[in-house]
Parts: sequence; structure tokens; C-alpha cells
Amino acid sequence: MGIIHSFRTTARFLNTHPLSRRSRTAAWSRYLRWQIGARLLGQPVIMPFANGARFIAEPGAVGLTGNIYCGLHEFHDMAFLLHFLRSGDVFYDVGANVGSYTLLASAAAGAKTICFEPIPSTFAKLIANVRVNNAEGLVNAQNIGVGNRDETKYFTSNLDTVNRVALDTDSSDAGRLEVKVRTLDSFSATTPPTLIKIDVEGFETEVLDGARQTLSHPELRGMIVELNEGGKTFGHDNADIEAFIRERGFAPYSYDPFTRKLTPYIEARAQDAVADNKLFLRDVNFVSERVSQAAAISVVGFHI
Repeated sequence: MGIIHSFRTTARFLNTHPLSRRSRTAAWSRYLRWQIGARLLGQPVIMPFANGARFIAEPGAVGLTGNIYCGLHEFHDMAFLLHFLRSGDVFYDVGANVGSYTLLASAAAGAKTICFEPIPSTFAKLIANVRVNNAEGLVNAQNIGVGNRDETKYFTSNLDTVNRVALDTDSSDAGRLEVKVRTLDSFSATTPPTLIKIDVEGFETEVLDGARQTLSHPELRGMIVELNEGGKTFGHDNADIEAFIRERGFAPYSYDPFTRKLTPYIEARAQDAVADNKLFLRDVNFVSERVSQAAAISVVGFHI
């Protein structure tokens, strides 16, 4: 039953992804080649990414297979990042995992990145991906968590792409690790970001609380935030998180990479055209001009 459910989920992803809809045969071909090749080789393989970037994929690489099949797993958000960022910009990747967004920001777009990944085994894969792109000069990788104060916390380590701050109720199977935690404000005092991505499995409120000065920097124009009701794990509500962000001058938008159009989120939602995460922007005229003038993204045979 688990295998059938997994295949159905993958099939739905392949058939509905904006790029695979333009060439489902090519997407399914990449899927089959990976499934067969990964089993035959049984070892890591260097795969092409967007704009000449690369990443290391290994069998069971849950966080990367969407990029293998469809080019950009989280298409709208990743394409926005590539169209928006420029050389000299600073990107914060909070909850970097193995580095998909970090690689797009630095290896593909040429921006500087400060990335945060608390789990040592995952951090090692992130570093390997940075090195295979020769991007060490652009990436400041931090093997720490992010929160609302400088401290140490326990994190899960055996939950793959959904590792998070551990709860007292987590079983030993979750693999608790003690991890150093710092605030974003302790980094932005010297290196303020242009764009932030936050994917912390429900710990968004604490991350944002420790980023009050960061959010006030005029250089910061946008945030990509995963809001999937995970905050309830820690007693927080999505509406409260969004209100906190809005109070600091940001508004939610949806981005269409094909037309390069930004639409207020409420309108996009009515048209069923929303992305995987939520994009918050301020100074939208500046952002719109930037994305409209960006060079095309080259990914899985498309130029977007």
C-alpha cells in the first residue's frame, strides 16, 4: 500500500508540474531513467540543474528527485528566485537541507548565500553539493539551527526532509541531536539579505521572532516561506505568522514564471494558481522590474 501511494503521489506530481505538462513524455522518461539507473548503479550521480548548476543525487534522495524529473521541484518559487536574484545580492536559505535553493541562488544566479542546516549528515551533503559547483566562495554554510535566541536545542535527525526541532513526545526513532541555534539578526547586522527562504517544519514563528531587525532592512525585498500548518506542532497558527510578516510591510503574491507576472495572492488563489510555498514581497514595483528584465532560465531543455 505504501509503494502504491508513493507512486500515485509521484505520478500526480509528474502529470501536473508546469514543466512536465509541456512535455510529459520527457518527464516520465527522466523518472524511468532515474529509477532504473539509481538501482543499477547504487551510488551517487552528478545531475544537471538549472543554468549549468549541478547536484549530487543518490538512491533515495527524496529532496532532489523532483528536480531530476521536472527540472525545478518547487517550480514557481525556484523560478522566482532565479529571475529575481543577481550577482552581489545576498540570499538566506533557512532550512537548506541538501542545498537545492542554495545552489540555484549561488551556482546558478551568482548571488551570495548564507545557508542554515542543523543536521550534520544533511549538512555534509549540502557541502558536497556546494563543492561540486565550485561555489565555496559564494556560500557561507552554517551547520546550525535558527530560532528566536542564541541557545542549543534538540532536533530530530531521522525524518529525512522533514527534520525539525524535537518535541518531548518524539520517539527515539526520530534520532534526537543537540544543535546550536542562532538568530538571523546576528547575521544580518553585517550581511543583510535581499531574499530569504524559510522551510523549518513549523518553527517559523521562532525564526521570524529572531529576525525582527533583519525584516526591517530596506535591502530585504522578499521571503519564500513554507506555511503548511506545521506551526500547529509548536502551538502557532498560519494566520498569526502571516500577520507578523504583513505588519513588517510585506504582502503575499503569486509568481508566474512564464509570463513573469506577480499577482496578489488572493487573486491567484481564486484562479487556483498558487505555488508550493508563500511568496511575500515589498517594493513590488522594484521586484516586478527585476524579474521582467532577467535572463532566461535554462532547465531540462526549456528557456523560461
